[in-house]
Order: sequence, then structure tokens, then C-alpha cells
Amino acid sequence: MQHIRIFENYSHQTFAGQLQERPEHQKFVEFFHTYKELKMSEEDINKLIKLDRDFDRVRELRKPGYMKEIINLDEERDKFFTALEKGEVYNPVFKHHPHPYNRNHMVKRAQALIKKFQDLDCFLSPYYIEKLEFIVTFGKIKKMNPDSPAYCRAILDLYGGKVNPVLVAEAERILAKNPYQKRKSSSTDISAREMVKIVRDELKNLKYSKWKVVIYDNMIPRMGVKDEYEVKINSDAYFSKADIPGLLAHELAGHVGRRFYGDQTGLFLFRSGLPGKNQFDEGLAIYKSLQVKTSKPNVLFNIALFTVLASRCHEMTFYELFQFGKRYIPHDDKKMFSKVMRIKKICHDTSMLTGDLEEQEYLAGYLLVSKMNDDQRNEILKYNIGPEQFGELDRIKAFLNLNHFGEGRSK
Repeated sequence: MQHIRIFENYSHQTFAGQLQERPEHQKFVEFFHTYKELKMSEEDINKLIKLDRDFDRVRELRKPGYMKEIINLDEERDKFFTALEKGEVYNPVFKHHPHPYNRNHMVKRAQALIKKFQDLDCFLSPYYIEKLEFIVTFGKIKKMNPDSPAYCRAILDLYGGKVNPVLVAEAERILAKNPYQKRKSSSTDISAREMVKIVRDELKNLKYSKWKVVIYDNMIPRMGVKDEYEVKINSDAYFSKADIPGLLAHELAGHVGRRFYGDQTGLFLFRSGLPGKNQFDEGLAIYKSLQVKTSKPNVLFNIALFTVLASRCHEMTFYELFQFGKRYIPHDDKKMFSKVMRIKKICHDTSMLTGDLEEQEYLAGYLLVSKMNDDQRNEILKYNIGPEQFGELDRIKAFLNLNHFGEGRSK
């Protein structure tokens, strides 16, 4: 767990803390001389703002939702369970929307933008370049035959190739300590449309006015947050009163909160998040959901199970992963199907030995965030960074301050 090691070795000494006892004028002089290499000319700032807009346009071309919306999920679930009742093996064949990357030229546009950021003398350029390089790699992978061994290997390599054994061991420890709890029957009579009003009211309370609530079809989760100022609700979802506090804390106080504060900088990079931000994003959202009085059961169980399942996806088909997972959820096959589907959702033929290793980031992120103090958690709420930038946060703050981002700069 490289990111956990980075965090544990980090000594939290911000520049502001080092200057705390000196006069205000002296603080500013030392601040300027220490960080003057971060100051940009007005001409370069204008170039950055333009390139940042271009970055957001390219980032929107990725449209990752297309592969997370399984068009024939109900049909394939029925086939799986029909075969299971007969004692037969069936691996679902998922249909996704066609990828748009040949039409929208995402890869070429990202490659061209990388060159422009390489030519810009800016502290943030490496962060933009890293995110754009990921988009290039992702786009090339999605143009491959999804039933080919090359695709299977490439999609695993996109998120590190495998799950770190240290993280797997921690997941297994959590599963042993927090076994699956079958939820007591509770009334799930709050529809998606009724949930829209609840979410809108909470967004208003939090003063996150830019974010709108939208109902979507074919979503896998019940709720989700997009960078495009959207909170998505699955049109088929129903909610119970017990669900709501944890969901609002997770999706709004966690996910929307980080995007809200990132948006205040005036740079799309901070709204979408710096490289690796997903770990802190998911970790903080999970942490917040566990702080409510009526937190949902199985939160830690779920993120630990996703990690363990992800660690086996390169050697197991859907059916095999389902049977393996039943040791953790022995008496709820529909629930077990949904867990395996989360790992194999990126597959067409789910007998292929691959899966979505990104699912490990929930646990990795939670372990990081749960070790922080409240001040540190507030820092990662207000700065949409990943673990690798945690030790650079003082310089990130200095860059934004010296170049007057977050002071009403227009997008």
C-alpha cells in the first residue's frame, strides 16, 4: 500500500505553522522568497486558464459512465440465476453503450494538450499531464477488443496490475471482524423522485447551489456525483429513512464537498481532482458516512469485500468469483451477484480473467483518511488532492495564493 506508506512517513509541518510566531510583514517576505518560483506572470496565468478550460473539455470526452451502465443487466442476472438453479455454469455477457472515442478524437486531443502543458512553465503542469496521460491510456485500451487477452491485461495494468497483498490482508482482517449483516427488513418506500427533493434540500442547506439533482436510467449505484455539477439518482432506486443520513453524508458532504471547494479555485483541475484523488475522495466520503448516528451496516464489510474480490479477478471468471465470494455472503445470492458485478462490470464476456481494480481504492482511501486528525480531513476536503500530493499541499496552497486563484478568477 504505497500511498499509506507515503502518508505515514509524512511529517505534517505546513509553511504557515513554521511562520506562526513571526510578524505579518516578515511572514509575507519569507513566504514570497521561499515560493517565488511558483509565481506566474499575468500572461502565463491567462495561458493556464485557457489550457485549463481545454483540459476540462478533453476530460469530459472520456464519459466513463458509458461503460458503467450495463444495458442488459436484468436479462443477464436472470440467465445467471436460472443456470445456477439448474446446477449449470453461466458467465454473464454484458452489453455497454458503444464507446465514443473514435468519434470525439479524445486521444488525439489529449496528446496535443499534453504538449501544450509541457511548454507551459507552471507548477501545476505535471498534474495536468499525468491526468491527460491517463486519459490517453484509457482511450487506447477502450479501443481494443474487450474479449482479447491484451485488453484483459491492459485494464488491470491501468490500476497497478494487481491489488497489494498488504491491502488484501487488511481487507481480510476487516471481513473477519465485521461479517456480513443481513439487514433487518425496513421500509424502502422512498422513490427516486422523492429522493430528488431530499437531496435538493440538503444541497441548499450546504450552500452547494451549482449542483443539480438528475434522475438517470441504467445506473449501477443508487446515487452518484459527477464533476459536471450533477448528483445522479438511479431511476429504479428506492430508499429507506435509515439510508438517508449516511447517503447524504457520503455523496454530498463528501463527494460534492470536495468538488465544491475545488471549484472555488477557479481551475477545473481542482474541481475534477488532482491525480489519485479518488482514494481521498472515496475515503473521506466513507468516513463521513460512518459518523452519522444511523450509519448503514456493512459499510466496512463492503469495501473490504470489493478489495478481496478485485484481488482475485485476474484468475477467476464471474461464476468462479461468485462462488468464492459466497464464503463471505453465504445466504444472499442476489447481493453476492451485485458485488461481483461491480468488479466485472468493465467486461463484455465475464469469463475473461480481468476486472475493475479501481474498486480497491475505497478501502485504501478509507484507511488513509481514518488515520488523519480532523484538521487534516478538513484540508483534503478543501483541496481536491490525492495521497501523493499530501506532502506538497503547502506548495499547492502557495501557488494558488500567489497567483490569486480562489479570488474570483473567471472560468
